[in-house]
Amino acid sequence: TTLVEAGVLVFAVMFLFMQNFRATLIPMLVVPVALLGTFGAMLAAGFSINVLTMFGMVLAIGILVDDAIVVVENVERLMVEEKLP
Repeated sequence: TTLVEAGVLVFAVMFLFMQNFRATLIPMLVVPVALLGTFGAMLAAGFSINVLTMFGMVLAIGILVDDAIVVVENVERLMVEEKLP
């Protein structure tokens, strides 16, 4: 339940600042896909999940979300400048 509450809260805050449902949804979908890929790669490589790896994943998720937001904002800016749908 805590994970769901955190997801809803993050979605609400991002929607509040971006004020666009599609622009909010893209970074929200990137995180679970990246987590699944990371856990799959760790399983394939034989790494264990411990405090250090989880801390690294939290840092990487922060960078990932920041980059996703920057990309979405740039795409929106280009769409407005070039009058694309």
